[in-house]
This record gives sequence, C-alpha cells and structure tokens, in this order.
Amino acid sequence: MIRRFFVIFAIGLLFLYIELNLFTLMTLLAAVVHEVGHFVAIRGCGTGVKQVKILGVGADIRLTGRLLSYKKSLVIALSGVIANFLLAVVFFWVAEVGSYGHFFAIYNLMLGAFNLFPIKSLDGGEALACLLYMGLPISAAEKIAATVSNIALFLLWTLSVYLLIWNIGRVSLLLLCGYLFLNIEFRQLK
Repeated sequence: MIRRFFVIFAIGLLFLYIELNLFTLMTLLAAVVHEVGHFVAIRGCGTGVKQVKILGVGADIRLTGRLLSYKKSLVIALSGVIANFLLAVVFFWVAEVGSYGHFFAIYNLMLGAFNLFPIKSLDGGEALACLLYMGLPISAAEKIAATVSNIALFLLWTLSVYLLIWNIGRVSLLLLCGYLFLNIEFRQLK
C-alpha cells in the first residue's frame, strides 16, 4: 500500500514539476469541480462518502451504506463529467474568447471528455461497466469492460508516444497513461 502511494505520488509530483503553470492550475480547479459533481450525485442518490483518497489524477471515493443500483452508479460515474460540461457551457457563454475564463471552459470540456474514455479507472470505464452489468451476466460484462479498457488505454498510449516523437505533445500524456496503467494493475491486485 505504501509502495502504491509512493509511485502514484511520485508520478503526480513529476507531472506538476514538468507542467506547473497557470493552465495546470486551471486543470486542477476543473478537477475539483469534477469531484464536487460526484459528491452532489452521491448525496442525491441517498448515500454518503466513507473515504476519499486523493490520487495522482482525480480521487477514489468510497461510499457508505448499501450497494447502489447500476442506474444510480451510472449517474454517479457520469456526474463529474456533467459538472465539467455544465461549467464549460457557462464559461463559454460569459467569457471572452482568449480570456482565462475561455481557457477554463476549454479545460473543463477537455477534462470531461477525457474522463469519458472507457478506461477502468476513469468515469467512462465505470459508466461502461454499469451499462454492461445492466444487460449482461457479470462475468461477460467484466470481460468486455476489461477488453475495451485495455484497447482504449493502448490507443491513448500510442497517441501519446506519437505526439511525443513528433514533438507535438508533452510528456504529461505519456505519464498519465503510465498512471492509468499502474492504477488498473494495482486495483487488480486487491
């Protein structure tokens, strides 16, 4: 457990060291909005928060009480994305093009869209699993969700390497892919 925390913490520090600027801070603020969206949905679904672990990217929220239906779990999984999209709409509406508010809208839009990737440790992966559980036996749903997650992560990693090689992107996307991979591996060890 301590080793997992150290690895994730080290990746987070490396990311901040490489990418620390005003736009990184806007992304972190968009992440806070995202997590608040989850909290609002959790309360709206009639349950509470037992534990919150701040991770290198996002948070791991443990719920109190009974198990929720797949529909309520789906609402909770998508609520952070919805919060980001709503805030993006508001800032696109009120901010001038090229202003910090405009960039904040873009970062909310990007964070929401990124979280829709069907990767296990992202909201899109959780949402996909909920949808599959609603219509398939659990074992089949888990296999499909894991396969889609692995393919999506591989494609994202391939894109990050391509962008890095052609000097279009920065190392942060590659680090994010490494974090997501490690997070999936550590979850499977539990």
